[in-house]
Formats: sequence, structure tokens, C-alpha cells
Amino acid sequence: MSKDFFELGRFYGGLSLEYSAIAEADFISASGSAYIPPERGNFRRINVSRSIQLLQDATGVIETFQTSTAEIRLPANTLSDSTNDAGNGRLFFLKNSGTSYIVIKDYLGTSLWTVQQYGIIIVVGNDNNNWDFYFTSKNIDFSDPSFVATNIHDAILELSSTAAVTVSPGFTWGYKGQVTPGTYLENDGVPSNVVGRIVPLVSGYITEIFISNELTTTFSIDIQKRSGATYTTITTVTVISARNNVFSVNLAVVRNDELCIRVSPSSANSAKNLDIGLIIKGSV
Repeated sequence: MSKDFFELGRFYGGLSLEYSAIAEADFISASGSAYIPPERGNFRRINVSRSIQLLQDATGVIETFQTSTAEIRLPANTLSDSTNDAGNGRLFFLKNSGTSYIVIKDYLGTSLWTVQQYGIIIVVGNDNNNWDFYFTSKNIDFSDPSFVATNIHDAILELSSTAAVTVSPGFTWGYKGQVTPGTYLENDGVPSNVVGRIVPLVSGYITEIFISNELTTTFSIDIQKRSGATYTTITTVTVISARNNVFSVNLAVVRNDELCIRVSPSSANSAKNLDIGLIIKGSV
């Protein structure tokens, strides 16, 4: 068994890890005996169908070329030094160039990860048979203010369950003529404080508010939610000395929220021939 070497290694000119190719012939070769560490060597077949066991001297870079599903078992990583074939902090770069997936297991046969065709992973051991898998979607950071997710994996799942509702009659309001402060805009000719627009999404958020007005002026708009006879202002936006503007927001809404819009009673000025719309995203 290899001995521990306590020294800081500084490498000038790069570091080269030994490479191994595990072919289909290796996976279908005659079944061997069960793996009982410690065991020197690179890798070998064990007494499990289509299973390759990595041994104490396994190379740092491994590429597989299987033609159907197979498995690779990592070396034993035990608390006892006498059977710790992997060694704490063991590092493997594994590339699947086969035509099916490879299941990565620990030396006891517990499934840890599935590497799909053309997948490349980095496997790093800790101690006591604990292994980490790097460059997977879950440990690649992702940050965007319109997402809850903080990694690529969760962002894809969030996106797959999100519907983007763009400008449509269901999410626009308007008013013909002069619009004085306190006036509610209409949807299809009905004042929005009488009947508001209903949010059809299970849960979501308003991401954009876009406003167009005939006059170049300064005025404020209230976005409200109605519950019975109670109106709650969820945000107020102000157009300053302009005919139109777009506001990026993040306002929570849920299914059956009734939305209505008015020129704020505290608005500095009136508006004229006003058109307002929302973009709403949320879970379907």
C-alpha cells in the first residue's frame, strides 16, 4: 500500500495524471472475485455483471467506452488505513465516451451518480466513504434577480414550471380622454375597481410595468389587489416628465388575485389617453 507523503508539491510546467481507457471488452470479461480491500492494481472485473472495480493504483483520468449500461465502483475509502485503498481526498476525472450511461458506485455497491453519454465529472473523496461530484448542475452557481434558484439545476426546473404571460388584453388597462388623480383605468370598458383582471397562475410575480400616455408629464400609477371591498396598493410607480416608461419590479401575485389600476390620488398631474400593461411570470 502506498505511503503518505507530507510535503507541499509545487509543479512548474503542469501536472499530468495517468490515463486509463476502460473498454467494452473490460466490462464483458470473465467475472472475477469479490473486491476485498486492500488490493493493489489499476482496475478489474468483479463478481457483479458489467462492473469494474477501481483499485488502489487506479489512474486519475479514466475514460469509458462501453456499448451498454455498466458500472464503475470507486476504491474503498475506509477509516482504517490498512483498507483505505482510495486514500482521503482521492481525485478522479471520469469521461463517459460510451453509447450508454455509467453508474458510479462506492465499493459497497451503493449508487452515487449516473454519468450520461458524453458526460464528464470530477469525483473527490473525503473520508469514511464520502464522495463529492463536481461540475454537476447542482453545484454550478446561478444568480438572477427574477429567479429563486441559485444553481443551474434548480433554475432549469424553475424555468420548466414557469409560464411567461406577455402583453395581452388580459393584462392591459386603458382610459380614453383626461384621467384625473384617483381615477381607475378600465379593462374592456369596465372600470377595474368594479371588475379587475384575474391572475390565472398558481403563484408568480409581476416583472414589468409599462405605461404609455399622450402627454409629456409627471404622474403616478397605483397597482392594487382587490379583496371584496378592500383595495391594497402593492406598488406605486411614477413617470417623470415623459410620455411613457417601463418599470422592472418583482411583486408577488397568486391565482385569483384581482388586479386593478388607478392614477394615484397623490399624483402630481393628470394623464390623457392612458394605456398600462403588466408582464406576469409564475408557476402554471
